[in-house]
Amino acid sequence: MADFPEVSSLRITPRAIPITNPLDLPEIQLRIGGFLERKDLARCLLVSKAWYKLLLPLIWKKTVAISSELRITPYGLMPENLKRHSEHIQILGIHDNIPGQFTATYPKLHALTLGPGNPPENKSFPEGDLTDLIEFNPSLVLINISSLGHYLQAPFWDAVAGLPHLETIQIRDATINNEDDAKAFWLSCQNMENLCLTYTSFLVRDDIITQLNLTKMRSLELDFVKDMDDMVQLNLIRQCQNLEELSWYIKTHDKAIGMFAKDLAQRLWPRLGGLSLAFDISDEDLAEVLDAAERITILDISRNCFGPISSQACRRHFQTVTILNLWGCSGVTSEMIQEILCSCPHLKELKGETVFARDIVNGGPWVCLSLRSLEVCITFGRTEQDLQPMIFERISQLVQLERLCPGGMVYWRKKEFQEALDMRLDRGLGALEKLKNMRFLSCNNTTQFMEEKEIRWMMASWKNLQIVHGKLNQTDTINESLWELLIARGIKRS
Repeated sequence: MADFPEVSSLRITPRAIPITNPLDLPEIQLRIGGFLERKDLARCLLVSKAWYKLLLPLIWKKTVAISSELRITPYGLMPENLKRHSEHIQILGIHDNIPGQFTATYPKLHALTLGPGNPPENKSFPEGDLTDLIEFNPSLVLINISSLGHYLQAPFWDAVAGLPHLETIQIRDATINNEDDAKAFWLSCQNMENLCLTYTSFLVRDDIITQLNLTKMRSLELDFVKDMDDMVQLNLIRQCQNLEELSWYIKTHDKAIGMFAKDLAQRLWPRLGGLSLAFDISDEDLAEVLDAAERITILDISRNCFGPISSQACRRHFQTVTILNLWGCSGVTSEMIQEILCSCPHLKELKGETVFARDIVNGGPWVCLSLRSLEVCITFGRTEQDLQPMIFERISQLVQLERLCPGGMVYWRKKEFQEALDMRLDRGLGALEKLKNMRFLSCNNTTQFMEEKEIRWMMASWKNLQIVHGKLNQTDTINESLWELLIARGIKRS
């Protein structure tokens, strides 16, 4: 038998395989795959072995959502399929009656959503419980929980406390009414950076709260938390002295808000820049908080009694505020909105009520040239239609604008001010050609009479337009034909 040379001694000259079809390039395939839904990616796997190997990770890289209704083979969401491809899964949502049956090690898993779902009637947890799922996945960074009270027991929270990389817990519509379970939960929060509690119920003693060490907490949201009175919640906030963002919604707040303002004045939270506060706080109490705050960059005081006193206090933050939400504040006047647009150079998002076109024209120049989202009802009197081009020209200066809602979030108007921004070319729409970043346009709360030429202008001028909202023309047949043009271009109807 002839001797064969050692493999290491062989010199192999690779042969270049010519690529005659651009779709054979992996870069092109991955680019295409990034735009496809999971079911379309599944079809692409059948093209060839090369496509299968390249695109399979993309199927599992997208959010994997499981529920009792969606557990069907074409989507590959059966427990055994998840475990077979576990190394690709990064974001997992389990909305199932028995979430423990999906317990496995997912090496790249960083976000986990649990619920809503209920355990079987016998309240047993076959095939492992949620504690195992947590312990098997130390890579978790975020856990989002909704309506899973039966599972949220002390062993589960002990496992959560042991996750080395966990930064965020979000809980909604859950009840923890056992004292040991509640204590285990609060202890697990000591390593958190972000905590969001929405419509949750906790049985918790104030002495447990005051013993917590929450110095790692950067963002805290307390949205109508039950069984924790206002002062217990304030004591929780006081434990988070490195807070950067606070969202606090409570039903009764007279005493707590006043004490919160005093704590602000004493610089208890030196890093706090984002503030979102409760409903129906009086103008005077809001002013006290705004006066006490050192430096606000994000301010959400929607549905509060924001008025002339708090407006005066808010001026000291005009040079730093980037996001401002005044929606639903009945005391906000058109002059206040115009002053904000003329005084906040770093403003990026503004939500408000009504600003009159005449106040814009007669007021000073806007300095918020970095604005990306404008949701304010721009209103014209019946004899003020000649102001339309001037308003379009003013908006055209906001060259960074991505989201425009000229009807704002207003669902009523005074009778003498019924006319809104008219999105037609002969009224001045063409001035907005400079807004190359436009992605979202809402015509809600406005009366529009657009025609095909306006729609084609938008598609040609706003290449990044993705979503349009509202009625484009008051005649239904014309409105539907305009929508056909937008949908054919891939623009979504919201």
